Amino acid sequence: MKIKHKVALTVIPVLILIIIMINVTFGIFFHNHVLEHENIQVHSAAENISSYVNERSNKYVGSVNDWGHWDDTNQFILGRNPEYVALNMTESTYDYLDLSFMIILDRSETVLYQQYYVFETESFSEFPEDFSADIGHAITFSAHADDTSGIIRIGTQFYFIASSDVTDSLIAEEATGTLIFGRLIDDQLMADMENISDCSIEAISVISDSGRLEQSIEPIIIGQEYLKESSDSISIQLAIPNLYERSSSVVVSMTMPRTLYTSGMREVVDFSILNTLGSILVSLILFMLLGRHVAEPLNSLMHDVRSIDVTDFESIRIPDSGIDEFSYLRKAINSLLKRIETSQGELIESREKLQATLISVGDGVITVGIDGRIQFLNPVAQMLTGWSLEEAAGKPLEIIFNIINEYTRDPVENPVTEVYKTGEIVELANHTLLITKNGDEVPVEDTAAPIRDSGGVLIGCVLVFRDFSERKEKQRYIEYLSYHDHLTGLYNRRYFEEELQRIDIEGNLPLSFVYADVNGLKMINDAYGHDRGDELIQNVAETLKAECRPQDVITRVGGDEFVVMMPHTTTETTEAILKRIDSRLEEVHIVDVPVSISFGWETKVDANQSARDVLRRAESAMYRKKEVNSDGLRDEILRSIISTLRAQDAGSSEGPERT
Repeated sequence: MKIKHKVALTVIPVLILIIIMINVTFGIFFHNHVLEHENIQVHSAAENISSYVNERSNKYVGSVNDWGHWDDTNQFILGRNPEYVALNMTESTYDYLDLSFMIILDRSETVLYQQYYVFETESFSEFPEDFSADIGHAITFSAHADDTSGIIRIGTQFYFIASSDVTDSLIAEEATGTLIFGRLIDDQLMADMENISDCSIEAISVISDSGRLEQSIEPIIIGQEYLKESSDSISIQLAIPNLYERSSSVVVSMTMPRTLYTSGMREVVDFSILNTLGSILVSLILFMLLGRHVAEPLNSLMHDVRSIDVTDFESIRIPDSGIDEFSYLRKAINSLLKRIETSQGELIESREKLQATLISVGDGVITVGIDGRIQFLNPVAQMLTGWSLEEAAGKPLEIIFNIINEYTRDPVENPVTEVYKTGEIVELANHTLLITKNGDEVPVEDTAAPIRDSGGVLIGCVLVFRDFSERKEKQRYIEYLSYHDHLTGLYNRRYFEEELQRIDIEGNLPLSFVYADVNGLKMINDAYGHDRGDELIQNVAETLKAECRPQDVITRVGGDEFVVMMPHTTTETTEAILKRIDSRLEEVHIVDVPVSISFGWETKVDANQSARDVLRRAESAMYRKKEVNSDGLRDEILRSIISTLRAQDAGSSEGPERT
């Protein structure tokens, strides 16, 4: 079959499919576009009615507040302004304020004044019978707050209601009563809402399920559906929340014509017809040009390409004369063949260099295929894992590179697996041990990186790792120094501060704190030098370690100060341990100077106690004890020092005179 026939059989169905897809895609897009704008139109109508309702409510709230804080209204309720009604409650007042009724109540909710106004006749009238029967609803609504507003049903009609407490103009005294304004939602107001929303309002009703409003304070659309089979209009249910009586919230039912949708769909049909006819005409022209300018030159090029002798690679060339596009393509093919020759030589050289680099590098290197099986181990990796390349090749990585957590002994997820999940470089967590072939454990640190082809597709992973043993030992030593006192080997103040947070839990109660201070350290330093002072501190530390229990935490927090934290230890047990320490220290002397410690202790027995407060009390107890015994201890130590120095002077006949 000739190329032009193949092209025809390929292009024609594709063109038909493209035409269909364009028409369908445009139809769907335009349909969604029209629906989106129609939805905007629906929400715009709802927002317009919402704005109208808010504007009306704010108007009546402003009016009722002005009248409610008017001294004349306040005086009328107090019975001091008998002309108030005659002077102010006229038809023109109601017409000006746009009110259907007004009610004035005193503090006991007794009606002092009520009047109903009919706009059609511009005159006062009796309250409608159903209104009078339900007037208590308006009074109850106004009692919810100092100032209320909203739409409620009274009888069978719906009204804008606004109320305010009546006070003097300075609001210096308590409210004397309540003023209620109301406006009937009549045909005029309904027409106003229809005009601003471009919808027909069918009815206003009380919401049947106030839970649908959730916590909304603004009007929301709770229902929207298409009417009739032709869907030529939309029914909208707009809920207007009542902030004070959620169950009295109202629903405005209205319908909106779908003029935008119907006109838009007609335009879609017209476009589809024109697009189909135009596409067919363009396709016929393109097909004719394609056969003349593409099919014939392509046949010639294919014939020349078939003539290439792949067995004689260096002599591969095709004719490339001419200046048309296919001539440039021929030249490009010849250039590509030349580059292939060069690239193959460079690839072989690069592969040999890479192999030499991987063999000589000082870190262990493992390459893994996309299937998770080992492809290569360099000599360092073979030494660290105990596996030779011949033994490891083709085996799953987990067998050769078996790693566990140093502390939990749980298997550690292989970093190569994480690389394949994320496509990113992954490093091993600290405290990782490699289990070698013969079962030895080697601390390692490791980096796994993805291997990608020229197109960026993940084709494998390279794992680089090294023996971490020496560095780990250094880290452990540094960590030891950071938490231990260099003189005594006890924990230092930094460790004490951190351990205080960890040990202060309810499970360790009773928790005892011992604050210890070495007596006479300064005098021994002054008399014998700091070496003897260090010996004193070391003797005290050894005594504390010998007499305290394994679970007790002994820390040196200062030059001559120690803190011992004793979990699960009562005050009685603490005192017994301290007695043993005192007894042991009686046998210890520094150049015949007795060694002693001043102790203060306190026990935390309640989880609500502050550990630091308990510790401070232990410290205070130590200082009190030290202060009580300070003179005697100082004299005893001083006598021992003087006695020892005299003995030394007497035994050294050639020594210098000591003063």
